[in-house]
Amino acid sequence: MSTHTLPAKAEVGRRVAFSHINDPKQTEGVITRVVGPNIRVRLDGQRSNLQIRADYEGIRVVVETTLTAAQNARDSAAATHARVDAMHTELKTLRSDVQRQQPDRTERDNTRLLAEFASLRAAVEGWRAEVASARAAAVPAPEPEPASTQPAQQADPENADFEQLLTLAAGIAYAEITCHRDHWDFLVAQSSSGQHFRLPGAVDEKDDGLITADVSGRTLIAVLDALWKTQQSATADPGTRHLAAIIYKRIGQALNAVASDATPTAGCTTRPDVTRIVIDDRPTAETG
Repeated sequence: MSTHTLPAKAEVGRRVAFSHINDPKQTEGVITRVVGPNIRVRLDGQRSNLQIRADYEGIRVVVETTLTAAQNARDSAAATHARVDAMHTELKTLRSDVQRQQPDRTERDNTRLLAEFASLRAAVEGWRAEVASARAAAVPAPEPEPASTQPAQQADPENADFEQLLTLAAGIAYAEITCHRDHWDFLVAQSSSGQHFRLPGAVDEKDDGLITADVSGRTLIAVLDALWKTQQSATADPGTRHLAAIIYKRIGQALNAVASDATPTAGCTTRPDVTRIVIDDRPTAETG
């Protein structure tokens, strides 16, 4: 039997096709582990792994160009993320320099510094959009599922809740979000490519790593949409899904609190001063 065997370096994640020496039918799968000269392959549609030698003549590599493109996209995303971090540091340094300026600085100098600050902020937004695009390109598109022959199901309560949150977000002017800088970077990377996303004009960062930013209702729509898709994605890793789910939950709790606090009084409604979204489950420090 003539086949193309695996190259000398078998890699986890590489997609292969397997056929038994006495059965010409081929089944595709993914390498999940490499142990010495042996590899473990999870065949499509099966829950167990198959352990065989890497040089077995009934196994061959498939979809090599797709995997290479995905790896290149991941490498590009990592490099772009490093540039975003460097730009974030430069922005923070520039802001500190502006705050330390003497009161007698001329109006021209102030205008120049503010223009540079705005330019750097726009550059950061562009880098974050590139990161989001690169990450999306690194995830292979799922195969289309066959059309269901079952009768139409009733509306999913989770979908109804999602639609309700979009409506509530559209009805507020802005919300104040407080979270760690890493949560904020995740939120921006997930939603910056959305149609309605707008980067806040200012982000206040404290020494302990917490940031506070004012985001518009329109931006919340983009954030909710992106986080909803991520937590529902079958291709996202568990950590990404759980992170998206908890941020989505905190935003939903804040919006629902606004809806429940709106009490009609003489043709108008009373609402809280501002919608506050806090992503921090640390216990409150006790005061003596």
